[in-house]
Amino acid sequence: MFDKRNINVIDFQTIDSTNLELKRRNAPAGTVVTALNQSNGRGRLGRSFSSPSGGLYISFCIEMDSSMTATAKAAVAVSHAAEEAFGIDLKIKWLNDLTLDGRKVCGILAEAMGDRMIIGIGVNVCTPSEAFPPELRNTAGSLFNSGAPENAVQLFKQSLIRCFFDDIDSDCLSAYRSRLATIGQNVNVIQAGQTLYQGIASGLTDDYHLLVRTQDGEVHEIRTGEVTIRNAL
Repeated sequence: MFDKRNINVIDFQTIDSTNLELKRRNAPAGTVVTALNQSNGRGRLGRSFSSPSGGLYISFCIEMDSSMTATAKAAVAVSHAAEEAFGIDLKIKWLNDLTLDGRKVCGILAEAMGDRMIIGIGVNVCTPSEAFPPELRNTAGSLFNSGAPENAVQLFKQSLIRCFFDDIDSDCLSAYRSRLATIGQNVNVIQAGQTLYQGIASGLTDDYHLLVRTQDGEVHEIRTGEVTIRNAL
């Protein structure tokens, strides 16, 4: 279990990437970097990650996760923080996107760094819709569209740091399953940018692997890759 006395939080107003900052520092486990803006935010598969004002961009350095469940636990931590700070009920789209009313409000990127790993989290806390690139305005959302509490980003940051280090050392499977909105959905299973097959998300294993049943009745266990929903959540 991680010793919470060793947590070191480093705050920036603006940075290129909180993940990159941890790499530059060769940071020890327990280091957390936060920013209110990123100029070079990154998502999965080398994609750019929109990082406008009104969001929280935060990266955690932890010991390498041999169970390969840290990103799923991070999604649970984000949902716990939103509930704790604001009473907001977020849903999870497998594996680690967070949604509110069917719109993505959080993305998570895990990267290896020697014997450690970095979990980068970007959350739209009170990001106005006009701040998103035009191609994202129909799919991206924010915890608050209006009426955000004063200092909402700071309140959320405090909750998330606490929830992250609690959940990363916990059994989060039940909490993850209760929030998973992908089950029962028609999905595309994508790997290396190619759609492998389509089917219905039918369940989740104890290792957080998604089960997808194709039209021929075969059930596939998805360990890695990307799943897109073919109809709205």
